[in-house]
Amino acid sequence: GLFSGSSPDGPAGFASLRQLGVRTVISVDGTTPEVTEALKYGLRYVHLPIGYDGVPRDKGLAVAKAVRELPRPVYLHCHHGKH
Repeated sequence: GLFSGSSPDGPAGFASLRQLGVRTVISVDGTTPEVTEALKYGLRYVHLPIGYDGVPRDKGLAVAKAVRELPRPVYLHCHHGKH
């Protein structure tokens, strides 16, 4: 129920997630997410930005809660899919 990787790349990226059955996208990337594009594919988008200096406890708990409670499958991503 959990996929991870880099930011979805435009319409093709969101279409691929939808084809995988993904229902929720969670971004920990600092850049503004493409919420409007995600909605076109019926995807819920949650933005919980985290910096490269570590994961504050409250952010970690928020991400865990989102993964646990939001519709699955979930796609969790940062910018490059490496951190």
